[in-house]
Formats: sequence, C-alpha cells, structure tokens
Amino acid sequence: MRIVPNKGFTIVELLIVIVVIGIIASIVVVAYNGVATNAKDTRRQNDMEQIVRALMAYNVEFGRFPSSNINTQGEWETSGINPNQFLSALRTQGIIGGAIPVDPVNVQTGALYDGKVYNYYRYPAGSFSCDAARGGFFILGVRDMESSGNPHPESPGFACDTRNWQAEFDWVTGSFEN
Repeated sequence: MRIVPNKGFTIVELLIVIVVIGIIASIVVVAYNGVATNAKDTRRQNDMEQIVRALMAYNVEFGRFPSSNINTQGEWETSGINPNQFLSALRTQGIIGGAIPVDPVNVQTGALYDGKVYNYYRYPAGSFSCDAARGGFFILGVRDMESSGNPHPESPGFACDTRNWQAEFDWVTGSFEN
C-alpha cells in the first residue's frame, strides 16, 4: 500500500498569505485616498482659475467686478449655500456658460454646505486701507483644501494694509478693478 502525501496548505502558510494580501490592500487604499484628495484640490484650483478669468472678463466688459449676493453666511457669496446664485452675474451676462463651478465635495454628496465652499466678495475702493485709486476689488477663496493646511502652497494670497485674507482661507486670490 502506497501512502500519498498531503498536498494542501498548512494553516501557517494560509495566514501568511492573508497577512501579505492585507498589507498590500492597505497600501493601495492609502495611495488611492492621497490621489483622490490631490485630484479634488486640483479641481478646486482649476475652478478658481476659471472663475478668475470670468471675473476679469466681466471687469473688462462692465468696468467693475460683480456685486456679491448677500446671504446667510454674512457678506460673502458662497457656493455652498445656494450654488445656483453663486456669481450668477457671470451667467446672466453671458460671461460664463452653464453653471458656475462648485466644490467637488458638494457635487459628490449633493450637500449645499459642508464647510468646503468657494467664497466671493467684492469690496468697495479703499476698504481695509487698500489703495482707493485702484478701485474696488474682489476676494475669491477656498476653505479647507484637503491636501495641505493653510496656506495651500499654490495660493496666490491677497492682502491689504489692515487685512490678510490668506489667514482666512487655504487658497485665496483677489484683484483690483483698475
């Protein structure tokens, strides 16, 4: 009588394979989350560039930046409260087609406000000791960039003598009308 050796795996071998697969899976999940976070922030920056180009075109066309819609967040017009009204002047005047960009987290979740919003405000000339001869100015900012703290390394920043908006936003820019 011939004895056939057992050809199966031992429990130790199976546990080692399971542990290795678990380690590889955790590395993949961490890498994916980092890529997804960077992608959302890249989209935010691209949205800001698109909005800034539209604001500059509006300024050329009308000689000023659009006024802010007053809303429940105070004087700031925000994409999270009512995205349909966020910079609606750019749509109604035909400066930008379609919808004004909205934060990618708001788009994914359908939330109207989750803390990650685009913020816009037009200040009158001379506000916060800015040079009144340069006219009114706008501030456009993003709160809570996910891939870095305040300030985001690619934030242009904007400040006047008595106020620095970079301290309030992770990414911020602004421009004068003149």
